[in-house]
Amino acid sequence: MRPGFIMALFLTAISFLIVDGRIIKPGLEEKYSLQQSILSGTNETRLQYGVLAPAVSFAIQKMAGTIVINNQKLRLYSFELMSLFLFGAFFLLLYLYLRTSFTETVSITGLVLAQVLLALIIQDVYTEQAIFNLVFFVMGMLLFSIRKDFLLPLVIALGGLNQPQILALLLFYILLLFAEDRLLNFKSAAVILLSIGVWLLESSLLKSVYGLRTESAVTDQTPVNVPVYIALMLILFLSAFAGSGKSMKFRRYSLLFIPLYFVFTMLVMPDASAADLSPSIVLMLPAFLSMFETSVNKGSLAENRSTIA
Repeated sequence: MRPGFIMALFLTAISFLIVDGRIIKPGLEEKYSLQQSILSGTNETRLQYGVLAPAVSFAIQKMAGTIVINNQKLRLYSFELMSLFLFGAFFLLLYLYLRTSFTETVSITGLVLAQVLLALIIQDVYTEQAIFNLVFFVMGMLLFSIRKDFLLPLVIALGGLNQPQILALLLFYILLLFAEDRLLNFKSAAVILLSIGVWLLESSLLKSVYGLRTESAVTDQTPVNVPVYIALMLILFLSAFAGSGKSMKFRRYSLLFIPLYFVFTMLVMPDASAADLSPSIVLMLPAFLSMFETSVNKGSLAENRSTIA
């Protein structure tokens, strides 16, 4: 097994332990209440239309209900299983995405960096929705990298059941096509139109079933380590921007798209938290790792020259 896969599994375990100890066990009843509120449509919440995460955990509860009799344990196990799956999917997909451009060592460095940033913003009962969004976002970036963008409507369809800002992925795709002079291609146009159609259909159905939100949701949860997170993100962004001139166009576009993603997310989700903005990590990593890879290559070259001498 590749070292990157082992590291992805290791980081999955770490993230799961953080979420389990910080959120799932202490906030079990709150998480279950949120699940029921979203699925029943009885209360307005910050993620009133984010039915995917509660639907998955509810399905796990129904399937495991024949084995686990205790309701409290059943709810606990369902949230833990979903969390384990989500982090596993994220780190494995992120590893595959990074490996399309970088060496094994650099890709592992990217995984560890993503883990550090995630650990700082894992904060409340909405974490699963934010990680689901991360999974779909890195899935889309992987599809763009390997030119399998015909699957984008499927990613938009699933992501639209979770958080509205998944449409930002389509916006990035359009900008990428424009930069590569592929926007007027019939295949690309079909992918764009189908993705928009799916998103609009889902949005209309969700609003018709769960109603329109009439007021902003209020939460008394405070973000974890936000000053540290902002400082790290700023350092990474500036470092990545400094080295972006040496990176591929795709990586530069990813970096320059971050401010636009922030604006788009705040427009469609005004009460977004730091975790909801976490796809910026996926956008930023390639450009940052390009600079890191250049430094590593220079160091290796200098070492080889000294050995020869």
